Amino acid sequence: EDKGLVRGGRRKATLLLLVVVTLGAVDLVFALDSVTAKVAMVSQFDDRVDLALNFTSSAFTMLTLRSLYFLLASLVHIFRLMKYGVGFILILIGLRLILQSHVRLSEALFCFVMLFVFAVSLLASVVLPSPAGKDAAALPHAGACSLGAASFGPGAVELSSLDS
Repeated sequence: EDKGLVRGGRRKATLLLLVVVTLGAVDLVFALDSVTAKVAMVSQFDDRVDLALNFTSSAFTMLTLRSLYFLLASLVHIFRLMKYGVGFILILIGLRLILQSHVRLSEALFCFVMLFVFAVSLLASVVLPSPAGKDAAALPHAGACSLGAASFGPGAVELSSLDS
């Protein structure tokens, strides 16, 4: 009986499975490396830092980062100006890293600025009309990932279509 990924009693997979597993393994190695680097960096400045809190915050970040990417990737099609807001936030982060020895900004102020830029980009997407009468719902979603489907871009095939 041939069902799903089992054909003739053997499990079958495409090279895409190998790519996904490899990317996951590399992601895990880099994540573990960054956690240890963060713990070493923070603990060298202050001995009162709770290592359990440091490890759990890093683990939570690792577990939610990919989900957040897929959420943002799907929201870009709803809020057309959000990509510019996120891009501007990334530029602000880069400028802050470059100029941190010259310009002092508190973390609270910088977080407020980032949230403000993000909120303005979302609000502008809702308030401003679409250019040239294009409706956001009518735009093709080429290259977009679907959160609940098996397709993650152009040319993706559903697993059930591989049976034939």
